[in-house]
Amino acid sequence: MYYIPIIVGAFLYNYRYAIVFPVLSISGQLLTLYLPDKSDVLLTLFEISIPIYFVVFALIAKLKVKAEAVQEYYSKFSQSMQDTINALLSALEAKDLYTYNHSNRVSRLAKLIAQKMDLASKEIEKIYLAARLHDIGKIGINTTILNKPQKLSAEEFAL
Repeated sequence: MYYIPIIVGAFLYNYRYAIVFPVLSISGQLLTLYLPDKSDVLLTLFEISIPIYFVVFALIAKLKVKAEAVQEYYSKFSQSMQDTINALLSALEAKDLYTYNHSNRVSRLAKLIAQKMDLASKEIEKIYLAARLHDIGKIGINTTILNKPQKLSAEEFAL
C-alpha cells in the first residue's frame, strides 16, 4: 500500500528503479531513492543493505520495548516514592500537631513561587519535593523536646 505512490512517482519521472528504505517507524515517512538505470554498484549496495535494515529494525523494536519498560518502571518508582513520602509526612503530622498539613502548604507555595520564577519543570518538581520534606528531620526528635514551649537547653539542642 505504501509502495503505490512510489511506483507511480518512478513511472511519472521515467525512473526504472526505486529503492525504498523502510524508515517509516522512525520518522513517519518512507525514504525513497529513485535510480534512472540499473547499476551494479547500486544494486550490490541495495542487496547488502536489505539485511542491515532488518537488523536495524529489529534493534529499533527492541529499543522501543526497553524504553516502554523503563517508562513503566519509572512511573511505578515515582508512585512508590510519592507513597513513601506521604507515609513519612503522615507519621510526622501524627507526631507533631503543629506540622499538620504544614508541609503541603509550604510545598504548594514553593511550587507557585518557582513557577512565577519561570524555572524548568524539573527544577520546580525538585523544589516541590524539597519543600514537602523540609521538616522530615523532626520525625527523629523526642516529642517533649519538639513541643517544648521554652528555650531548648544545650543538651536538647545537641540532639
